[in-house]
Amino acid sequence: MNQRIVRWLAPLALLLLGGCSTLNVFPAKVTAFSAWKPLTPMTYAFDRTPAQAKSLEDQTYEADVRQALATRGFVETADAPKYKVAIRYGVTDPRVTREYYVDGAFPSWWGGGYWGPYWNGFYTTRQYDQPWYTRELRIDITEAATGQKLYEATARNDSMSRQLAPAIPYLARALVDEFPQGNGTTRSVNVPL
Repeated sequence: MNQRIVRWLAPLALLLLGGCSTLNVFPAKVTAFSAWKPLTPMTYAFDRTPAQAKSLEDQTYEADVRQALATRGFVETADAPKYKVAIRYGVTDPRVTREYYVDGAFPSWWGGGYWGPYWNGFYTTRQYDQPWYTRELRIDITEAATGQKLYEATARNDSMSRQLAPAIPYLARALVDEFPQGNGTTRSVNVPL
């Protein structure tokens, strides 16, 4: 008898544990356009507007992108870089999804209760509006000598949170996952938390 219970509970436990693993990832969609040509050494410098050069927010996000690019062999330098890297980021205005659900005022577990087996009491419809934001980080890589654009990619994440700063490190890691991505491709990336 105990072995039978274990045979039923073991697969159920594995199924439940597998479901928990999906909670430990940051989902993103990455769209890339590429005319990539590798130049050695893979050195780069950030291409900033005057406003970006003074922004502490930009410097913080550049640090996250710098760390992500380093995992792919890029090295930042001020002396004759092969590439120029520009970043842009933002959060879209919310789009609202309207959720409806039916709430039984007098639910019956055994077939209708007082009203009989074909009646289940009174039902009310409730609704709530849920705002969704798209947080995104874009990277453009150009050849420093010619100004030719070699790679552009955008990582997006849909969230109920409008906060961008906590998402940037994960968006940066998603951007360089399987770098360089093929031209005109979109792929889903799950970045481990």
